[in-house]
Amino acid sequence: MKLIYSCIGRFFANILTLSDIVRIPQRIFSPASKGHRLVMPGRFLLLTTIFVSMFSDAQAQSAGERTAATGQKLTDVNITYKFRFDRYTNEQVMRIYPWADLERFPLIAYDLDYSSTPDVAIGAALPEEVMLMPFPVVDAVGKRDIASLSSFPKDKLIILDFWATWCSPCVASMEKWNTYLKEIGSEIMVFGVMLDYDYKAQGFGQDRNWQIPIVFGPQAYIMNSFFFDRQAVSRIVWIKDGRLIAITGTEGYDLQLIRDVIAGKDVDIPTVSDWTYTQKANKR
Repeated sequence: MKLIYSCIGRFFANILTLSDIVRIPQRIFSPASKGHRLVMPGRFLLLTTIFVSMFSDAQAQSAGERTAATGQKLTDVNITYKFRFDRYTNEQVMRIYPWADLERFPLIAYDLDYSSTPDVAIGAALPEEVMLMPFPVVDAVGKRDIASLSSFPKDKLIILDFWATWCSPCVASMEKWNTYLKEIGSEIMVFGVMLDYDYKAQGFGQDRNWQIPIVFGPQAYIMNSFFFDRQAVSRIVWIKDGRLIAITGTEGYDLQLIRDVIAGKDVDIPTVSDWTYTQKANKR
């Protein structure tokens, strides 16, 4: 199993440099006019759908229903990549974010089929495929690496803060966790899981001196789908002892509550169930 995930990790690490694959000279296209929002010059839309085979065969249903009914694990993760090649959009990005490295991180929007991944409800143990899934991170100095939730001791509190640069409460939450890390240090592991263009992972946090590693790329969306039935930001996933112990918003907790959770105390974490599989199960 670990060998499979190692191969998947190397595969996704290579996908992150798609500019090497799609290095198409822009001069062969007629640039889109400023009045249009197109993903390619010449009024073309490039859609690349990648089906990533991860486990043994299974069909239809949601991954959660499939696992419960047959004991089979996740089969495919269906992700659509939308590339934006028009020169105007790229120039706009460079004006706003002059540090953006669009050669390494071209403008790609990800669209994931959320029904193709496991559903983890609050209180449930995280499936093996969730714990072992490799994901790319970029650290405070811009260094890229591959990590997985299984890399950390089960009793460590792991925080997944799902955010985007356009979401001001999300950015404020990341700032707060960055401050908490200075107090708590190695007692906790925090990841900022970014649902946004990949290039922002490199410089956005560096500009703000964040010490939190940022998860990006298609794996960020896959990770989001484990806990939500749609793309969700301004939500924080709390994992401890191999279980999803809570999902919160960006407020309602403080440093003392976090310390109590780390210490294993019985605390009331202010859970928000919107868009979660817990809410979905309760409606059945």
